[in-house]
Order: sequence, then structure tokens, then C-alpha cells
Amino acid sequence: MVILLRRAEGRETFYRLLEWDKGQAASERLAALILEQEGFRDIDPSHPLGGKDGGKDMLCEFNNFKWIGAAYFPRGQQSFNEIKKKYRHDLEGVYRNEAKGIAFITNQELSLMERKILEEISYWMMDGNISSANKRHVIQFLENLLRNTNILADSIHEYSAEDILNYLVDRSGIIREPENGVIDFIHKTFMEFLTVKSLCRNCAWHVLVREACNTNWKETIIMCFQEMGQ
Repeated sequence: MVILLRRAEGRETFYRLLEWDKGQAASERLAALILEQEGFRDIDPSHPLGGKDGGKDMLCEFNNFKWIGAAYFPRGQQSFNEIKKKYRHDLEGVYRNEAKGIAFITNQELSLMERKILEEISYWMMDGNISSANKRHVIQFLENLLRNTNILADSIHEYSAEDILNYLVDRSGIIREPENGVIDFIHKTFMEFLTVKSLCRNCAWHVLVREACNTNWKETIIMCFQEMGQ
């Protein structure tokens, strides 16, 4: 007799995704379903059964602009350098296909805590109309965030703001230090997407009104209304 024990509280799904063993074609089909759920339309997989893709796993449309979709589902958690290498390779497809942006779907773990911090950094940079920031200024922002909010679990407060920033730079694959003392996001679409999550989580609707005529906020505002409508 064989007894199968299923992981409780959603952990089975977590481990199935992280230890992906279904191959590239299956990951692209899953990525297409995720993109559709997020509001992308006219999703056209380059090779639904696998194969060379010409710099993209799929073409799609978002806000009437052409985007490319890329799926990265390796088996097990990968190093930051491996994730960055794959992302940069896929990013070339944006220029090769004259697309507006890239939707990078991966099974690599990013905790809710890490995501919330990245969301707040994104909004802070968008609010300041900057695409990069002095590392010391980012650390000061994080120090204020940690002091004035409960965004982190109590057990994490033993780490400094600089420790947390360095961890995110080394680990997340989203924020980076392209040169000594400078912090930015690996692509503007990440900053815009994460800003939307921060605005909706904090119900900061007044920001949408304030930035309605700011062309730098156009994509963020559109995505925000789509998020609110879901």
C-alpha cells in the first residue's frame, strides 16, 4: 500500500513550481495563462511545442503596445547571476522585436517581505521622478521605512537598512548597483509595476490625480486602473 502525503497550506504548489520538471514548452503555456490573467492580450507563443524563438518566448499586447513575454522556469533556486544572465538575454528581444517592454515570468522565489520593500523603493523613486538614486539616499529611505512602519517581521529588525539593500541587490534580480554607489532597477517596467502594487496597497489614489498630466507616469497610471478593475 502506498500512502501519498500532500504538502499542506499551499506548499505543494510552491515546491512544484520551484522544482519545475515539466520542460520549457509547459512553462511557456503557464506563462501565457499568467499574462492573460494580468491583462495582456493577443498572446502569441513563438513555439508552443518548444524551439528557437527569435529572442522571445511569446509576443503579446499591453495597453495597445507590443510586448514580449519570456518564461524562465529552471529546476531549483538559481543564483542572482544566473537569473540576471537569463533576463539580460531575454531583454535583447525587446529591441530585436521593437517591443515596448518585457514580461519576465519565473518560478524563482521572491518573498512577500522582499516584494513589499521593492514596491516602496519603486514608489519612492517614481515619486521623485528619478530612475536611479545614490545608494546612501536609498539606505536613508529604508531606515525611515523600517523606523516608521511594520513592513518587516520583528525577527528581521536585527538587520540594518544597508544589509537589506545589499541583500536585495544580490538576491532579487530586480534592483541592482550598476556602478559603485548608484542604485536602479534593471528595467523601468519593473519599477512601474511595483509602484502600482504600492499605490494600490496603500490606497494612494491622490497620487494618480496629482500625476495625471505627467508623461513619466502614463504607463503606471494605466496599469493602476487595470489593477483596480480586477
